[in-house]
Amino acid sequence: MSEQYRTASQTFAHFLRQVKGLPQVAQVFWGRSDFLRILAMAAS
Repeated sequence: MSEQYRTASQTFAHFLRQVKGLPQVAQVFWGRSDFLRILAMAAS
């Protein structure tokens, strides 16, 4: 039981860390997609 609980709490902590990192990832992704859009407009 305690082994399962520890694994679950570790997984939950990992999940929380990922969720906290999501806005940053989204910003990078949107920034990159803007860059790609500009590149595509410049190429056409």
